[in-house]
Amino acid sequence: MTPVVTEMPTKNCTPFLRWAGSKRLLLPILQTFWTKKYTRYLEPFAGSACLFFAIKPPKAILGDLNEELIATYIEVKYRMGAVLKELEKLHPASRRE
Repeated sequence: MTPVVTEMPTKNCTPFLRWAGSKRLLLPILQTFWTKKYTRYLEPFAGSACLFFAIKPPKAILGDLNEELIATYIEVKYRMGAVLKELEKLHPASRRE
């Protein structure tokens, strides 16, 4: 797989997965701990990675024991076009899941 250089998004990013144990409801509190002086974000329990998407750090390491979850993030990062093409094949009712 050839990595694709990606730029930091300038628009708001939202998690594309729903995950049990999400920190989504804690975002207003958790975001207050992130300041511009930090240069790297480390998340050992990524899940939906909602805090990562909310703060958009310049560098990050996302980890999780769920190998399929991490494989999904890798595919989205490096092969976004291919992922979107496959998602377009889903039946409309399946897209809401």
